[in-house]
Amino acid sequence: MTKFLVSFLLLITFFSASSQEKLTGQPDLPGDILFDLGFNFWDQQNDTLKNWSSRSVGIYYNKRYRISKKFSFYAAAGLGLEKFSFSKNYFLNRGVKGAIVLDTLNSVILRNKMLVTYLDMPLELRFHPKGTIEGEGFFVSAGVIPGLKLNAHTRIKYEEAGAKQTQKLRANFGLNDYRLGLQFRVGWEGVNFFYKTYMTELFRKKQSIYLPGDLGNEIDSFNPTITTIGINFSGF
Repeated sequence: MTKFLVSFLLLITFFSASSQEKLTGQPDLPGDILFDLGFNFWDQQNDTLKNWSSRSVGIYYNKRYRISKKFSFYAAAGLGLEKFSFSKNYFLNRGVKGAIVLDTLNSVILRNKMLVTYLDMPLELRFHPKGTIEGEGFFVSAGVIPGLKLNAHTRIKYEEAGAKQTQKLRANFGLNDYRLGLQFRVGWEGVNFFYKTYMTELFRKKQSIYLPGDLGNEIDSFNPTITTIGINFSGF
């Protein structure tokens, strides 16, 4: 995943640099690199998630299409990197017959998280009350974010018998293979604040989540949707 992310960053940096150079015979490729930095929250009251340690990073290549003096349409593509930090000793594990278990460890947990990577294509309509030429000035916007899950894994760091251990598990964990969300932004030129809310539940509807040590105790209500709030930097 690290190699993939580095390659993606190099690719969008190349296109961004190319768009700044207007050489004879070379087409101009207008666009910006966007960085969304935010915090993830579950819509359900559940003590398994550490909200302020559950972060979101979005890295997108964005292009503007002018509609009028006050309206513009923006289309982007890139990666949505979601981290969910679990509280106490909870972590997602694979059980028998494909069941997903909300398991626990008796060891001292130092770090416990699940990371999910999505291929996102954010689309939005921006409104500039005072008008704009190239997207500058104050704006508000609304749009959608369709996404496709690329991979997921958990990473647990714990201490056992005085020694620090790391456990990493790659699996699907019953996660939905796609997601669809709404996004709202308000800002000024290259900086804006955003609110994202995903209508798609985190896990598949037919996926059963169980409490640790008891495959007969299914958690019917444990299938949250995600809300993300944060800040964006663009114009690179």
